[in-house]
Amino acid sequence: MTSQLISDLAKTRVVSFTMDMEWAPEWAIRETFAITDKFHVPLTPFVTHHSEYLRSRLRTPEERLDVGVHPNFLQPSTHGATMDAIIDHVVALWPEARSYRAHCFYDHTRMNRAFAERGFTYDSNLCLFLQPFLTPFRSGTPLLRLPVFWEDDFHTAHSLGWSIDSIREALEMPGLKIMNVHPLMVALNCPDDGFYERNRAMYDWHGDGWQSFRFAGRGVATFFEDLLDYVRFEGLRVVRLHDIYREAEAQFLTSFDDATFRAPRQSTYGWRIPGEKTK
Repeated sequence: MTSQLISDLAKTRVVSFTMDMEWAPEWAIRETFAITDKFHVPLTPFVTHHSEYLRSRLRTPEERLDVGVHPNFLQPSTHGATMDAIIDHVVALWPEARSYRAHCFYDHTRMNRAFAERGFTYDSNLCLFLQPFLTPFRSGTPLLRLPVFWEDDFHTAHSLGWSIDSIREALEMPGLKIMNVHPLMVALNCPDDGFYERNRAMYDWHGDGWQSFRFAGRGVATFFEDLLDYVRFEGLRVVRLHDIYREAEAQFLTSFDDATFRAPRQSTYGWRIPGEKTK
């Protein structure tokens, strides 16, 4: 690997787009991919259920390895009644997955270790909304953590405006910028939480005609396109989530090597003792 991802993030920006499938119908998943396809950028999905569209679309081993799972540990859950049952359920949905993001960012260390025991190597299970200078970071478990920078439902929860100016200052500062959306919010172009709640029944709408329920003004979809356009205009590097993990692993960022703890390397962070001469 020639990239010095971790030390570079102190002065530049790297972007990754992700999607929590959230039990969305196929038309909403297709609509979300149609937007990212228009800008020729990859979109990393976190699956909650079987999607024939997703299986048929993602054919190569590289594409399939980038997919994560999105378990729901909040009870009652259609994924199971216990932690182990829920993890086993989502692993069966996408056996190639090596990453996860839990519904509502549910988290604890026993769960992290249970995923690691099943071969998972990283998660994106923390939202540090609009926090600058983000990087992949180590934890006390074998998993590398890739925090979310922006998410559509955090944006609506804070009643932020639907122009790039509403988050421009945060966008302009260096760091890892993982952007996360939800298919139904995108497809219906939800403008606020009230609109979303009034249209929850659309999760069970599996036919045509969904377009008539789409909000015609500014909302999640228009903002998502503005984000993609901003990233293209700024010439920012866009990568798959799994690419971030691979680069971090190549720079020895991860906490464990074959279950053996390893201390961080100064070179990973581009740091040296003050006053020390470069060899």
